[in-house]
Amino acid sequence: MSVGLGQISYLPTSVHSEERAPFSSSAYTIGGVAMFTSICPICDKRFTSPTQRRFCSIRCRNINNARTRTAKRIETVCPICDKTFTTSPNPSGRPRHICCSVKCGHISAACKRKVLRVEHICPICGKVFSDRPSRDRTYCSRDCMYEARKRTGKRLICMCDYCGKEFITPDASNWATHNQQRFCSETCKGKGIAKERGLHIRKKVVFVCKHCGKSFTRRARVDRKYLYCSRECFWEHHRGPNHWQWQGGTDRYYGPNWEEQRIAALERDGYCCCHCGSDDRPNAHHIFFRSEFDQDWIAMNDLSNLITLCPSCHTNLHLHPTENWCAEVLQR
Repeated sequence: MSVGLGQISYLPTSVHSEERAPFSSSAYTIGGVAMFTSICPICDKRFTSPTQRRFCSIRCRNINNARTRTAKRIETVCPICDKTFTTSPNPSGRPRHICCSVKCGHISAACKRKVLRVEHICPICGKVFSDRPSRDRTYCSRDCMYEARKRTGKRLICMCDYCGKEFITPDASNWATHNQQRFCSETCKGKGIAKERGLHIRKKVVFVCKHCGKSFTRRARVDRKYLYCSRECFWEHHRGPNHWQWQGGTDRYYGPNWEEQRIAALERDGYCCCHCGSDDRPNAHHIFFRSEFDQDWIAMNDLSNLITLCPSCHTNLHLHPTENWCAEVLQR
């Protein structure tokens, strides 16, 4: 390993070079890697770095920057509140900030926009309004703009071909791509075109909801009858025995001694599954089902008819009762 020492002096290159803190640095190589030893001009600490750094830490660099900014700050007066404040200069030497705060800056910008606004007179209502010069406005509001559009061009009073109602519409005799409006609304347009084409228009029929008894109207066919006013009434009516897939439901009553016998069976098996040994949420399972006892709760809930299973084994036993492990568990 070769070590070469040499003294290196650095000259400041900034415009404000006389204000920068002086520092000294020496360079040497270790295994072909250049290392620089410098003295921090803020805390006089000697440090080593692979680059030519002036400060030993970010803290010392921030202290130096703060001192430099403080030395360069200039005083100015806020044009809004007449408050004297200090700010850093821009490259041309002028104050970087004109106003002392964001609030005063917003007020100044609003004043500039107000000064640059141009006044106009609305040709419809005669109201005087102002706006920026870039926006070439003619009317003071959308209502006046729509009113001006109504006044321009020739207007005709027509009669609806379906309901016979009079309505005002622009004259389309000189339009190349549009025909004269024939109907007063979209509803009359649909009905009128259907009548011209010979299509049947369904009439509104009054029905009574089978669930809530509410009267409602629908455009229905002659052979169509609506029984429910909404989907909510449909599903509420088809709950329980009214549902087309009802099979009697489930009854979770296992007799008056069920809780006592269930806890006794769990304590007997140590709250562990008799098949896999798991202690995760154990359940008490009837070896012979309730349908075989005809409400004989004492015989059904006897400890010889109860066995402890975890939820997973309990589900598998009901889904696949013919498997070999099920017979082994039930014979215990």
